[in-house]
Parts: sequence; structure tokens; C-alpha cells
Amino acid sequence: MDPLQGRYCSISDAMKLINQPFDGDKRKLKEFVDNVTTAFELVNPNEHALLLKFVKTKKTGEARSKLLVRDLTSTLRDVKQILEENYGIRRTLDYYACRKFSSRQGVSESITSWSSRIDTMQSELRETAYRICEDEEVIGAMGLINHLAKACFVQGLSNERIQTIVRSKQETALLSVCIDTALEEESAILSARERGFSVQRSFGSVFKGPTRVSVNSGGSSGKDYVVGPCHHGMARPQVADRGTASDKEGSCE
Repeated sequence: MDPLQGRYCSISDAMKLINQPFDGDKRKLKEFVDNVTTAFELVNPNEHALLLKFVKTKKTGEARSKLLVRDLTSTLRDVKQILEENYGIRRTLDYYACRKFSSRQGVSESITSWSSRIDTMQSELRETAYRICEDEEVIGAMGLINHLAKACFVQGLSNERIQTIVRSKQETALLSVCIDTALEEESAILSARERGFSVQRSFGSVFKGPTRVSVNSGGSSGKDYVVGPCHHGMARPQVADRGTASDKEGSCE
């Protein structure tokens, strides 16, 4: 028995990943191609030719017609190329690389949203590189793109504290590890802020200084009460003589 057989699944199980046929809708092309690629990764390479025949049956309408009139559809690479030529939104490698390197996390954007954008840009760059690379170049190109995705994620973080902590990870750390670390730090920061708000709501607004309140008891002179904090945190009145008008005129301030 082949010792590697246990690493693969059957064709029938792999085809469950491709639950929706492709009918030529450009918006669904990426999802379909991704599912097909995953199915091929899960099936023994010796059975790829048979799997490809099942995959072709998952194309309907115009998409199926375009495959039927093309002779060179004996490999998955050929099928993907035909679909992308006819239904894909094709841009250059420079376009996707430039967009990825210049992207930054928004000020109010969460780590989850930012990492999702990185995944999308990485997938677009990977697909473009796969299209233009030779077979022997694919593995190296995919590895480099994965490392660049991690670098762009860290460089684009808007919070300097989170960025510093994530950068402290080993250079060989995977993108998923960096994302998990950033999520933990983001959660800690949000929790600290929430605790601060809770304390403020419990004790009220912060004391901003004594307030002078004048009280007249019917005479020409009166007293000023200065409301200030006590050692228990509660306001207490302090009595201060106002004096007469002549006293104020003769005083030096």
C-alpha cells in the first residue's frame, strides 16, 4: 500500500468542494478556481487526469462551450488559463504588487478587516504570478509572495505599539502567527479602554477645580463658599470672607 495514500482523499470527496457549477459569471470565477485548486491538492496526483474530467462537468452554459472548442484542455493549468482569458479580470503583476506594497490599515479599521484585505491582495498577486511563471518557478514565487504578505501586513499596521510587538516575532514567523499576535494586542488595548470608561462612568466626571458660590444673607456683606474636593472624593464647602468694597480697593493682587 502506498504510504502517501493516507494523505489524500477520494475524488468523490474532493468534488464536494466544488458544490456550485461555473456558468460564466465573472464574479464567481475566483471562488470556483480556488475550490478546484484545493480539490486537486487533496487528490493523489496519479488521479488528476480523472479528476479533471469531473471538474469539466462543473462548467455550464457558455463556459462549457468555450472549453469544448479548445483542444488543449488536458491539464488544470490549461483549463484555468482558458477561464481567466475569457472571464477573469486580468491586471499586470506590477499593478497588484504596487497596490499591495502601498496599502495601509485604516485608522478605524480592525485587525480582522486589515488581515482580510491582505489575504485578498495576496491571492490576486499569487494568481497573477502563477499565470506568468514557468512551472519550475512557481514554488519559489509562491514562497516569496507569502513572505511579502507578512511584511506588508506588519508595515501597514496603524498602531505603533501593535506593530512593534508583531515585529518582535522571529523573521521566519508565519503570517497567521503575526495576525494572531496583532489580534491579541488589539483585544488588550480595547479592554483597557473599556475599563477606563467604566471607571469614569462609576465616579462621574473628573474634578476640574474649586467653584466659588456667593451667598447673601440679607446684609450688605456676605460670604463666598468655595466648593472643593475632600479626602473622600466628595465636594465640601469652604467659607471665605468676601470683605467690603473698600477692603478690595486697598488690597494688592
